[in-house]
Amino acid sequence: MRKAKTKKLVFPGLGYNGIPLVAVWWRYVVGSAMSVGVCRWRVRSSRHAFSGAVVVAAFSDRAAAVEFAGAWGFYCGCNIAMRQHVTGGQSLWAVSVPVFWPRAGQGVAPSRANDRITWVARH
Repeated sequence: MRKAKTKKLVFPGLGYNGIPLVAVWWRYVVGSAMSVGVCRWRVRSSRHAFSGAVVVAAFSDRAAAVEFAGAWGFYCGCNIAMRQHVTGGQSLWAVSVPVFWPRAGQGVAPSRANDRITWVARH
């Protein structure tokens, strides 16, 4: 029996506390966000993400955003960035999860350097 070839999504380095850093395929993160009530999402490049790209998922409920960030932080092996935005009078919590994006740095919106970041520890 032949072993099937799989594309590795583990990036070089020791990761966080010895756990490898893993960037999941971006569609899995979006699907997960949609299943827990995301208001909006987008893929963008990130100088801070080890993978070069993040899915930004915006939630109206802070508790849901913290839980989502903690769960994906555990999976990826790192702390996850969370920001608060006010859009049209509504407060949203944006969670940035590092993802595997085949065109990292191409065709995605650039990150904004002046964003305030709150780091959510992985669970």
